[in-house]
Amino acid sequence: MSTDNLTPNFSGEKTTEAFFEPWQTAFLHKPSALEWLAILGGIGLCSTGAIGIVIGVPLAFFGIVNGFFVRSRIVRGTWFGLCPNCGVKMSISIYSLAQDCPGCHKMIVREGNRFKVDRTTNAAGGSRGFPESR
Repeated sequence: MSTDNLTPNFSGEKTTEAFFEPWQTAFLHKPSALEWLAILGGIGLCSTGAIGIVIGVPLAFFGIVNGFFVRSRIVRGTWFGLCPNCGVKMSISIYSLAQDCPGCHKMIVREGNRFKVDRTTNAAGGSRGFPESR
């Protein structure tokens, strides 16, 4: 294991640098939950009658256009780096606050563009002081 990129910070903890890689999308984009709700709600309103059609068709149309053809302002992706404890390659999704290391099974958190070991886990392996559910 190479420890060249393991650098202690001012508190003596080892951290590693993490690199962000955005998810690549081709022509169509992925709709969010709000856009899926607009699409399905618009289709549902169309089944209620004439007033439902007047409201439902534009709602579904704008949900489809915004969901599939308008680029999102939120950049989604994955953080890649090495575990600060054992040096194993790992990744943390943009949606996760922490990830269990596949090598040493310690909880790793991302702070800024660095990975560090979460010191709030207990000896039983539970996160944030709570025991694991099995």
